[in-house]
Amino acid sequence: MKNKYGLTYDEAEQTAIESILGKTITESSKSEVMGIRSVSGDSSARFALSMTKNGECGYSAEALTTDSLKISVLITPEEAQLDKTFDIFLVLSLNSQLLILSSTGELIPFTGNIADLVPFIDDVKLSQSFEFTLFEGQLSPAIDINLFVGYMTSDGEFVFTPAPLELKVKTEKV
Repeated sequence: MKNKYGLTYDEAEQTAIESILGKTITESSKSEVMGIRSVSGDSSARFALSMTKNGECGYSAEALTTDSLKISVLITPEEAQLDKTFDIFLVLSLNSQLLILSSTGELIPFTGNIADLVPFIDDVKLSQSFEFTLFEGQLSPAIDINLFVGYMTSDGEFVFTPAPLELKVKTEKV
């Protein structure tokens, strides 16, 4: 939370937090990207992808195929867009191919045309940030997750991540 607002930790606070987490604060942070608008550019919307493993406190960017995972997505829309109805879209980049992830888990080739997107979640009203679980369990085989996230408001405003949010699941420790 302090990172979000540009605040710093004193040494005692950082030591206490890191002893609870069992790793550095940086290693325990969510992967977060600011959104952009399809029409007018910059946006204050934020998108985050987080992964916890084996019930641990804190987040990880890497895990093993033997770990029990919970992968979540957090969307914080622009303040002016609060209380509007949204459709949420997920696009995975796998093996140099862009694939839409539908609400049923189907992977649909993405042409790059916004009109072809299929919602992962539709008609959700956001009065603040919105977090949902994307996956729970073990992932095998190993995979690099590169996820683009976007939303479209009921009035047609499309906001998305300009770069993918990334997580890695490996077969063994390096």
